[in-house]
Amino acid sequence: GIWGPLHVDVQGQVNWVNSLGTDHPLFNGDLSEGRRTNFDPLFWGLYAEVGYWLTGETRGYKIGLWDRTKVLNPISKGGPGAWQVNLRWDHLDLRDGKRPSADAALNDPALLVDGGIQNGLLASVIWQPIDYVRFFFQYTHGWVTGGPRQVLFGPADPLTLYNREFDYNVGAIRMQFDF
Repeated sequence: GIWGPLHVDVQGQVNWVNSLGTDHPLFNGDLSEGRRTNFDPLFWGLYAEVGYWLTGETRGYKIGLWDRTKVLNPISKGGPGAWQVNLRWDHLDLRDGKRPSADAALNDPALLVDGGIQNGLLASVIWQPIDYVRFFFQYTHGWVTGGPRQVLFGPADPLTLYNREFDYNVGAIRMQFDF
């Protein structure tokens, strides 16, 4: 949604994966060397973002598509350019749900997919001096629960593998040319 200088954006995605077992025929006639999970996993993710143009611009949108933002007072005409602030939350779940099976052999943890859960809180400032150039200044604080990094913890760790968590912080600066 766009309301003058304020915008809100929410998107999500679900991905159903057909897992392959060893010796499963592939499209080209070769046989898979993979190991089948105990079922076909489902992964999903989403993000929610809110942004505000401090200098009065509005997010570009035309005929159902995002469009270029027009700078009201570009630096080429002595203005400050366009300044925007954004807050965003990202969520990605790469676990297969760990559904138990009636077949005990399929409950083997080695057959389960646990890519973990990742969350991130992002804050950014965007400066657009003219219509075709942007500078992004972004900070992200994220945390991951489970997943492949869980093996970094020792076996004496009191938390179960699926509950172990680590955090990360990232700062980024980038420049974008739009043509």
